Amino acid sequence: MIRVGLLGYGYWGRQLARVFDELDGTQVVAIADPAADARGEATRRFRGVAIAADPCAVTDDPGVDAVVIATPLASHAELAERALRQRKHVLVEKPIAATAADARALAAIARDCARVLMVDHTYVYSEPVRALKSVLESGELGELLYYDSVRVNLGRFRPDADALWDLGVHDLACLDYLLGTQPLRVTATGRAHTALDRHSLCYVTLHYPGRLIAHVNVNWLSPIKIRRVMLGGVRQLAVIDELDPVAPVKIFEGAPAQVESPESIREGRVSYRTGAIHMPRLRLVEPLASMARHFLDCICDGTTPLSDGVCAARVITVLEAASRSLAAGGWPVALDAGGGQ
Repeated sequence: MIRVGLLGYGYWGRQLARVFDELDGTQVVAIADPAADARGEATRRFRGVAIAADPCAVTDDPGVDAVVIATPLASHAELAERALRQRKHVLVEKPIAATAADARALAAIARDCARVLMVDHTYVYSEPVRALKSVLESGELGELLYYDSVRVNLGRFRPDADALWDLGVHDLACLDYLLGTQPLRVTATGRAHTALDRHSLCYVTLHYPGRLIAHVNVNWLSPIKIRRVMLGGVRQLAVIDELDPVAPVKIFEGAPAQVESPESIREGRVSYRTGAIHMPRLRLVEPLASMARHFLDCICDGTTPLSDGVCAARVITVLEAASRSLAAGGWPVALDAGGGQ
């Protein structure tokens, strides 16, 4: 039985507490939050669990095996480092830290302490994204041409992050998982429309080796909710619509227009190929529960998480590049082969 301590009992902390409370093989034994109302709610929900205001009461508790961090972004690195040095396994709400340098430092500490460090890139553990990974590895899509994502809704406005770091991180983590490579350059534009003076919508374009280009649209202002990803290749198109309860993943057979020469376009000799639609069968598993199970399995088996500290650093490197482009009015920011800027 892995004894879990939780730091932060806000919106996301409550979800994490619920999942680990329900997960076989784990037991929530301690929760810390500086807010009195959050501690009161945690006390009513978790009878017999130690509730504290000071996070050190959890990180330093010898009765805690793993610490789950769901606090404001600025505190992630400090709390994760303290927990690791107290020989705890650590799961951190995304993003794992405010800078890629902090993420790399945490990964090194986890390695030195022989402890599991993981970030909850939840969509990487969702069944639709796992299915897309299988399709991609099968080669059915052919050479990749485009990734297009729309992730919009009336936002849960955050004082510690903008829409890019709150929502865009999901797609950047998925791209890292699906492609296994960093983009060559990043451009981003956006606007702040609230008193928080943080970007409430962003458009990010990522250029990859070959012909692949990715576009990510994140928005806190939309009155309708859209969660859609398209990954197109020269042979097939894969679509994820997580709001479709019947078929969240669809594979469309058919290639882009085949053009033999410029004269073909002028003369109207352009061929299109269309075909059937395939809908893979998916397991009905909550992504957050799959992520928590993966964290537990890594602790028990001594394996490296899919979303470990090294992965987290790669994702934050791209986030930082996009933020630099935003600040420069959309100026392209190059990334070197090693993932740095």
